[in-house]
Amino acid sequence: MSRVNVRGVIGTLAEKPWETGGFAPKTCHRSAGAVGLWVTLAVISSLFVLFMLSAIMRSQSPDWAPLTEQPWQPLFELRPLWINTCSLLASSAVLQLANEFPSQHRQSAVQLVLLAAALTLALAFMVGQWQVWQGFADAGFGIRSGPSAGFYFLLTGLHALHLLVAIGVCCWLLPSLWGGLNTLRLKLLTRYWHYLFLLWCVLFALISCPPATYKLLAALCGIEVSE
Repeated sequence: MSRVNVRGVIGTLAEKPWETGGFAPKTCHRSAGAVGLWVTLAVISSLFVLFMLSAIMRSQSPDWAPLTEQPWQPLFELRPLWINTCSLLASSAVLQLANEFPSQHRQSAVQLVLLAAALTLALAFMVGQWQVWQGFADAGFGIRSGPSAGFYFLLTGLHALHLLVAIGVCCWLLPSLWGGLNTLRLKLLTRYWHYLFLLWCVLFALISCPPATYKLLAALCGIEVSE
């Protein structure tokens, strides 16, 4: 009986039910592009977190000039930045809508229009950012005018650079719509686009902070607060 049991156990272990349709082996498959995107987002996030912490730390120095307190300061009126935010939000929403269409030739024209609209809205955001930068220069808050303006140009400039990369990928995808768009590439681009919008919301919240909020953030981060 023991030999029979041993043979039965060995026979059970040697079975391959996935070859006979018994059950399919569970696999966890993730494309290299998706993994690469998440790694890239992690690196970008780490970079921006370091710069934002540096800005919060630097804000406690005596030479940190507020940007939002007085009418002559460049961020006293935040309406231009709100308009830019709405443009980027609309661009992200339109790009998400392009993902809802099936990848068929008959739908490629619709996706083309949506992708072009998302690209146009993103370019509108870039133009709006450029106008705000010009407003900084006109108000005497250039890159070298002080640490507060310098960090503003650094954070928003890095964000604009990453958005330019996304815009370049968007332009690269436009011709492929006529032959049937690679849906994975569009999904990855959309994720990156959404990430840039969320990143901009964080940056917007930080750069528009009054001095009291900077002091609170510094205290929460364990940074010595100046009196």
